[in-house]
Amino acid sequence: MFRNLSPSNSTERVSGSQVGVVAAIDRFFSVQDSGSTIATELRGGLTTFATMAYIVVVNADLLSKAGIPVESAVFATCASSAIGTFLMAWWAGYPFALAPGMGLNAYFVFSVVPAVAAALGPGPPDRAWKVALGLVGWSGGLFLVATWLELRSRVMREIPMTLKLAVSTGIGLFIAFIGMQAAGVVVADARTLVKLGDVHAPSVWIAGAGLLVTAGLWVRRIPGALLIGIVATTALAMMLGHAATPERWVAFPEVSGTTFQWDLRGAFDIRFLDIMIALLFVDFFDTMGTLVGVGVQGGFLDDKGRLPGDNRALSADAAATVVGAALGTAPVTTYVESASGIAAGARTGLANMVVVGGFCGAMFFAPALTAVPSFATAPVLVVVGALMATSLSRIEWEDPSEGIAAFVTALAIPVTFSISDGLAMGVAVYLGSKALGGRSQEISWVMWTLGGIFFLRFLFIPVG
Repeated sequence: MFRNLSPSNSTERVSGSQVGVVAAIDRFFSVQDSGSTIATELRGGLTTFATMAYIVVVNADLLSKAGIPVESAVFATCASSAIGTFLMAWWAGYPFALAPGMGLNAYFVFSVVPAVAAALGPGPPDRAWKVALGLVGWSGGLFLVATWLELRSRVMREIPMTLKLAVSTGIGLFIAFIGMQAAGVVVADARTLVKLGDVHAPSVWIAGAGLLVTAGLWVRRIPGALLIGIVATTALAMMLGHAATPERWVAFPEVSGTTFQWDLRGAFDIRFLDIMIALLFVDFFDTMGTLVGVGVQGGFLDDKGRLPGDNRALSADAAATVVGAALGTAPVTTYVESASGIAAGARTGLANMVVVGGFCGAMFFAPALTAVPSFATAPVLVVVGALMATSLSRIEWEDPSEGIAAFVTALAIPVTFSISDGLAMGVAVYLGSKALGGRSQEISWVMWTLGGIFFLRFLFIPVG
């Protein structure tokens, strides 16, 4: 009657409990059903976080230019990213991480806040960014309503598979281009817009070595190749003295500076209608393009080119924007860097939980994230970009009405530095080539409506 108290049986019970927890996690996130493993999901999540952790520092720095306290901006960035990524895992079950969008944050800081300040006139210096956050909050709320009415998912489903494949390719080229910029391989030029950077610069050589290591590990199918590439590149940079060790590793987050500082009442003003429409447009199509692109990369689309549970994914994205505005940051959106974790094997929301943990920890270890230079993540972005570009092989090139539109979409995304603008140009070419080619019957009313929205956007709303 006392055998249950023996050490051996106690160990068995603990072991059984551990197995039970693992099994519960597996069942909740459908890890085995997705063809993955818990170890692979954890590794994929860590890779995603490593490739997007730069947003903590970059977003906070950008928001500070609008007058938002930088310490509070760090907390807002981490907290909104963690909550948004958690919602995506909980509601949709996809390994798509969320954070304040690059491009969206620049638009918020350099376009929205100045426009609001000009409309408001003289007043307290913090009033403009608080009203601007209110506008972001209202746009997120409208997104939620549109999502619940299934307007967003209907639009996403009706986009032809050709354009979806092109968006995936375009995003791949986009993030690879960002990686080359971060490494200094590509730099701005007044005459040709871009040119080859200084090949003697340390960042170019270190990133180049990191690319060779990362590509070699990937060819050998080494588990965690992308993450190892980031660590190896950072280590090399530190050894050569081109990556600084942070002066301090831990800092308590500053919460009060931006939390619930949004001015919803002040933002409810007809003077800001054009700004609101612009926010809705850019966020809507950036999110849609990203979901389609990473969906193609992960093989999540069904045989009709649709993302199962797309409405739940869009709901998580919209809710994250509202949460982000309440905490004090620019629109939160699905991140293209999620493709790096997917390339590393992530297939379920379990990978997102690692990203959530990373951002929660980053609230306290934000100074340590500066130890990873931007050029250390460049090799991973280039490799992932190459993997996403394989979607080109599935495009119907023999049909010019499909192939030309796909080419324009894939090219326009990186050269305009905008997923939504690239998609707009692709839709225009698709509609025009089909209609003028005598095949207008192949165009759905949703696509015609989408084309009209794009036209009105560029006609009446300032670009930038």
